[in-house]
Amino acid sequence: MRLATFNIKHGAPAKDYPGDADAAAAACAALDADVLALQEVDDRVPRSGLADLATAVARVTGTSVIFAPTIRIRGGRYGNALLARGEVEYSEVVRLKGARWLQGRRGGGRILPIWREPRNAILATVLVQGHLLSVAATHLATQHDVSKKQLAQTAAKLQAMPEPWILMGDLNRTTEDVLSEPLLGSMELVDGPPTFPSWNATKRIDHVATRGLSVRPDGVRAVRSPDVSDHLALVVDVDVPR
Repeated sequence: MRLATFNIKHGAPAKDYPGDADAAAAACAALDADVLALQEVDDRVPRSGLADLATAVARVTGTSVIFAPTIRIRGGRYGNALLARGEVEYSEVVRLKGARWLQGRRGGGRILPIWREPRNAILATVLVQGHLLSVAATHLATQHDVSKKQLAQTAAKLQAMPEPWILMGDLNRTTEDVLSEPLLGSMELVDGPPTFPSWNATKRIDHVATRGLSVRPDGVRAVRSPDVSDHLALVVDVDVPR
């Protein structure tokens, strides 16, 4: 079975702005993932041609899809998606802590409000290849103190579900930061390569953690999609013990 997480930057190339639904769908299809978590996904936003990116990917990959918007933007929506090559038996979207107006000091000594972007996590049980899996797919805040609380919240919700567990997404946290979360002590954090930025990857902020699955030897890699994203996709091949 193949797991993958990919921040698709609304289907845009690494150093460009307009998104392309066809390019995003092709890049995701090339991963050939059975369970796929996507971040920075547009739905009917002008910058990505008013396309429903999650549905475009699902159509090409033949997967079930859950789209979970975090914000409304220019008449459309933007958020996360979880796709599975099988049936979704249960799902919920959890709003994560940390989205609020803050007072921040900017240029000229003026105090201006700063908005922390809302974040969510998709929690689902999916039936893939005859195996029932519990999955959490998320995109955490860039602020270290906020993402720490969001990771704990997401892990706690996942671990209330049946095993095997899969947690994956753009966590915006280093390996050491992720491992410092006590709840992750009961899971195996996949030892993956750096995934950001795509043109010279030096940061490992996209992660997959599991329990009840066995990561295959040489089954972890980062995949670059030249036409899509400033992240590399993280791909993990696993076996499900019977």
